[in-house]
Amino acid sequence: MPGAFGPGASRAPRGTRPPLTPADQAHHNNPNPSTYTGPDLRWAPRIHTALAPVRHELGAVRRFVLRRIAREIGRQLDTGISPERMAARIQALYGHISPADIRDTGAWLLAVGITARGCGVPSCEDGTEWPTGRPCETCAHQRQVTTAWWRQARYWETRLQELRAQRPAPTPAPVPDRPDGEEPDTGGRAPGAAGPVLPPKKTYRQRDRASDAEILAAAAEHGPAVALHLYGHLRTLPLLRRHTHPDTGTDRRTPDAQ
Repeated sequence: MPGAFGPGASRAPRGTRPPLTPADQAHHNNPNPSTYTGPDLRWAPRIHTALAPVRHELGAVRRFVLRRIAREIGRQLDTGISPERMAARIQALYGHISPADIRDTGAWLLAVGITARGCGVPSCEDGTEWPTGRPCETCAHQRQVTTAWWRQARYWETRLQELRAQRPAPTPAPVPDRPDGEEPDTGGRAPGAAGPVLPPKKTYRQRDRASDAEILAAAAEHGPAVALHLYGHLRTLPLLRRHTHPDTGTDRRTPDAQ
């Protein structure tokens, strides 16, 4: 078909492309296309101060990553953090590891070095107050609450294992005489054997359909250990923690709280 393989309306015929500009020609002749050929990256004075502890490590970091680091540092500095505080944060983390352990300085800064840690109080810097260095009271209180909670959770787990290990001794019961030698119906158990201490576990479908109020009601009626047995740890522990006393780590409504 004539013209079937000719240039389309949006494609110029071969040999008629416009000449390359000097900038395009330099990029075309660059033997290493990944090398940055744009303008030099210039730090703002506050960014320069904040990155002082690791400034000697930034030579091999890509310009794109450096711009991300600068934007994140600038965002935090705009909230009221001083450049000296950011530098102290980086130095505190950088001084506890070996530089050889950091394979990518840029990624380490974004994920670890410049990431704020603490309880959310503006003066808290990873458990200490800036710039005094005194322990943060809010962080200390949260650690006490967390310790009390895990102590309580371990107690409930121990109590659950004790309940599961309890097997009441069977009590002998008289067997009445049956006509024609017929055996009595014991439901598959030995005569006089007691039933299980714990109720049967809920099925997975029942656990999924159970409401928070139902689980908390079971914990209040039978104890948290029995609720763990019925509904499982993943379903019950988060509810118990949200309804735990904030100071002592115990729930006053449950009989096994203390």
